[in-house]
Amino acid sequence: KNASEPRLHLEALDREAKRAGTLAGQLMQLESDVRTVALEEVDLGGLVTSLAFLTRVPLPSFLFSDGVSTDRAVWAFPVVGALIGLALWVLLSLLSGFGFHPLVVAVAVVAAGLLITGALHEDGLADVADGLGGGDLARRLEIMKDSRLGAFGVLALVLMVVLKVGVVYTLADPLKPGLALALLVGAAAWSRALITAIWATLPPAIPGGLASVRPHVQQAAIALAIALGLLLVLLLL
Repeated sequence: KNASEPRLHLEALDREAKRAGTLAGQLMQLESDVRTVALEEVDLGGLVTSLAFLTRVPLPSFLFSDGVSTDRAVWAFPVVGALIGLALWVLLSLLSGFGFHPLVVAVAVVAAGLLITGALHEDGLADVADGLGGGDLARRLEIMKDSRLGAFGVLALVLMVVLKVGVVYTLADPLKPGLALALLVGAAAWSRALITAIWATLPPAIPGGLASVRPHVQQAAIALAIALGLLLVLLLL
């Protein structure tokens, strides 16, 4: 009996080692599959589509030859956000360097952001604010589809612009380059990454609308991972 115990112990260890080896192989295969799928999802066409969707920057038509739909391009939303934030940071630094008053700098930076995006997000904010002032769900949706602007929408826009100008003013008086870069780029990237998460996980308000074709959760996960990576880089600068 004493002679057989070490052998049984070795056999048990051998079984555990084989099981661990099988598990390790499965994890490596899963990692390889995820990496392969991610590389297939991330392409230049998605970045071009996201630029066209989120900004008013004119792009040559040949860049759209891949025909990537918006729901397959949402992984690039934080990249576009980071580019917008970087452009605003450059403008902030230049105007401050030329000696303009911080209030003028703040207004110019906020106005530039509105021009770059075509006030896309502000339009959505006004619609939501007007809708929240309605009654039941059907009435709210009806109000949000109305192109006319209501009192709640106007108030929301005024408060948002004042808040943005105030934040940028604090970054420009005096100029805080590192903090400004982190806030402008980080906020622009994360706000657009969160769009993808909400779009991928929540049902559309109305069938047949723009949000009815939902992106895969994987697309949203890639967008959040990119935004997290950008945040870590900004914190290390």
